[in-house]
Amino acid sequence: MRIGELAERLGTTTHSIRFYERRGLLPAVGRRANGYREYGDEEVTRLRLLMGLRQLDLPLDQAAELAGLCAAGQCNGSPMSCGRSSRTNGGSWRAPWASSASSTGASSISPAGSLPASDREP
Repeated sequence: MRIGELAERLGTTTHSIRFYERRGLLPAVGRRANGYREYGDEEVTRLRLLMGLRQLDLPLDQAAELAGLCAAGQCNGSPMSCGRSSRTNGGSWRAPWASSASSTGASSISPAGSLPASDREP
């Protein structure tokens, strides 16, 4: 899918997606013969997670770290150690949607309802 389709699917803007790409939080994706980026379900999942974590006011660097861990297969909904957050929650973190997945697979967190101002482009 192209960036506009991805943005629509996530309920955000192409500017927000490009922001995450420029920050290196979304790995480079392949391009079609015409030069358009081609996004897939993996990017949808990663962005939905990253944006949801940001809506929970997790700092961008920590949200990116957790999204990276999940992309690497280390996020299965069970408690996991989060080094930098250990001072505030004893080192454990549980995905807020882990125990309440809907039958449609949709996240209960609105992916772009109100991104933190630091993640929005002017």
